[in-house]
Amino acid sequence: AYVAIELAMIAMIAWCAVEYGHRRAVWFICIARGVCVTFEKTEGFRAWATRAPMTFAIVFVALHGFITYLGLDPTLSKGELADILLAVLSILAVMFVLLMTKNLCDIEGANALLTVPMFVYFFDDDDILVERGFATVPFAVLAKYVLIDRKDEKMALQKFSWNEIHALHGESANTDGDSAYRRPTLIDGIRLVAFLKIYKDLES
Repeated sequence: AYVAIELAMIAMIAWCAVEYGHRRAVWFICIARGVCVTFEKTEGFRAWATRAPMTFAIVFVALHGFITYLGLDPTLSKGELADILLAVLSILAVMFVLLMTKNLCDIEGANALLTVPMFVYFFDDDDILVERGFATVPFAVLAKYVLIDRKDEKMALQKFSWNEIHALHGESANTDGDSAYRRPTLIDGIRLVAFLKIYKDLES
């Protein structure tokens, strides 16, 4: 059972890698059409450590150490220092999973994307790029509009225009007291790419 859970964590991390890869694709599709998509911030320890992929990675690493120790002491009765140290070393051996997943979550970092979203964030001014013709739209707002609001019967019949996405500029993804807020899921990036790639060469 423990091994099955460990394999499930690996599968979830792999799925997150696919999802976050698609979120990056969403960013590049949108920036080419004058829309700067921003994501949940990961510049601080708490910010990236609490992301769903990191949870899967932490569970995997901890479970790997436990399974290693269980193999050395099946009854959990010996408690020998050598066995404990070996379990700790096995955790260190797979610690790269945490580092790899952290890099995965740091979607707005310089190694993953251009630093434009962080530039907007640190200046605390969503209008800073307006004069250059760029709208700033949070990923959560974009996902809600494309995947929920635009599924409305009347909206679905209308021809898509990038002006609809530009019109989302200024909408906040703040969760404080916002009953209409929809937290992005781990399939939103894939669904957004499937929708937006059809219109990536549309001029307006």
